[in-house]
Amino acid sequence: RDSFPPKLDVVHRFDSHPIHKLCYYASTTTKEELRQAIANHQSLTPVQPVQDQFGMTPFHVLLSSPNPRQDLLLVLLEYYPPSVLD
Repeated sequence: RDSFPPKLDVVHRFDSHPIHKLCYYASTTTKEELRQAIANHQSLTPVQPVQDQFGMTPFHVLLSSPNPRQDLLLVLLEYYPPSVLD
């Protein structure tokens, strides 16, 4: 039987979401690492931020940090303009 609510795999949450992972570890992420991960992702899919199993985009992950980094937010906004965030 399916359980309700569905079980979420927190341990492997970022395995298929490298951009989310870099945003989660923002204190050690460089702008260039984030740019490269986004460029690699965009070569496979259209320009749209992906949601993880919790429904969070990289923006949610980055801005949930106790000390969100403006430089990384600006990198996200370079690739995901407001028009795709609606």
